[in-house]
Order: sequence, then structure tokens, then C-alpha cells
Amino acid sequence: MHMYDDRFGLEIFNLGWSKEKWKRIPGPFNEPLERPFNPQTFRWKNVVSVNGQFLYWNVESSRYIVGMNVSDEKWRRINLLDGGEHMYDLLEMGGKLALFYPVSNTQIDVWILEELEEHNWIKRHSMMADSISYTMDSSRRCTHPPNFTKLFALTALEDGQVIMFKHKISKHAYYLYDMKRGKLKRSNVRKIRKGSRFVHYRSSLICWRNGIEKELPADKSRGCSALPEYSVVCPFC
Repeated sequence: MHMYDDRFGLEIFNLGWSKEKWKRIPGPFNEPLERPFNPQTFRWKNVVSVNGQFLYWNVESSRYIVGMNVSDEKWRRINLLDGGEHMYDLLEMGGKLALFYPVSNTQIDVWILEELEEHNWIKRHSMMADSISYTMDSSRRCTHPPNFTKLFALTALEDGQVIMFKHKISKHAYYLYDMKRGKLKRSNVRKIRKGSRFVHYRSSLICWRNGIEKELPADKSRGCSALPEYSVVCPFC
């Protein structure tokens, strides 16, 4: 994100454009009072990209999130569920936007945005402490699941079937939840630096060499950068 003229603006660089420069897009709020967040503390980060075409942000609102279709470069406000809180996480899951809402310390509901224009949210799953199988590594003694309000969703794996969570307080505690099998497993990961960010890695037949885009056959694509999406968003705070 790029802030200018007391507003937030977005700069987008599309691969394949004849003009090799960043394009500036006005932000989603015309007036400072429209912003639902505190501009002194809020940072545009953790954008969720769905299919490389739709971008979504949590703007600390209990009523809506903001999104953009990079094809038409228009902002949209997507209404949220009537939860009264903005303590939720957004992820890409199986090619759709997913919202993880902690209903209580023993339940997390997973909602999928089926229709962008209709703001149609469908509940896909409920993760409930009393109905899951919980395991952990042998170095830990606690045998009961964590407080679900202390977890935040990091990423979705296996086409949205496995969710990775991070504990908000215990810095080494990570959890993998298998939605199909109803299993939650804790693992301690001690070599991840504070402030590290998790992103999807996908194989690609696109390889970059000195800024030149090349098509490679599958057997020669090893070691190339993963480029599942063809729009790049540059954040400036």
C-alpha cells in the first residue's frame, strides 16, 4: 500500500504490460472519517489473494472487509456476518475466500464467500473442541486443546483441507487441523523468526532470469520461482 494525499492508495504492477511501471489506484476511502481503523496504528498488510484476481483486506471493521478485482481495479466492501467483532482471520481456501471466526474458546466457524457481488457467506465447517481428536508432540504434558480464541489461522494446505494455526501468546506453538478427519495436532517450531510471514509456494513453469520471463517445460522448471499469480502488490506504510 502507498499512502498519499492523506489517503491510502494502491500501486499495481501487472506482468506483461507494455508500460513497465507501477500503476497508482485510489484507495477505498474517500474521506478520513470513513476509515473504520485508527490510522495511527493500522497497517495495510496480510493481503489475501484468491486466484490471482481478487485481493482482500481486514480493515478492522465489524461490518465489512474491503476487496479489489484487479481486472477492473475497483474497490468493493463485502459485508460480514453479524458477529459484532472484528476478531477474525481471512485465508484463501480452495480458490475461495474463507473467514475464520472464533465463536468461543471451544469453537471456530469457517465461512466461505461463495458470491462476491451477493455477499453470500456459507458456513463450511465448525471446529469444536469436544468433538476433535487432539494430539501433541511428546515434549508437552498438556492433553487438552488450546483456547480457540488464542489461535489465528496462518494458511490453508491440501486444497483447504488442512489449516495451520499459530498461538497468539506461545511463540513456538503451531497447530495443524485436518478438517476431514477432525484432528488437531500441536507442534513446537523454534527456528521461525519473529515477524516471519507464511505464504503459499506453488510450482510454476515460469522462470525469471535477469528480469526476462521464460516458458519452461516441466522437466526444466526445477529451481524457478513460483508464480501462481500475475499481479504484484507493493506495500508502502
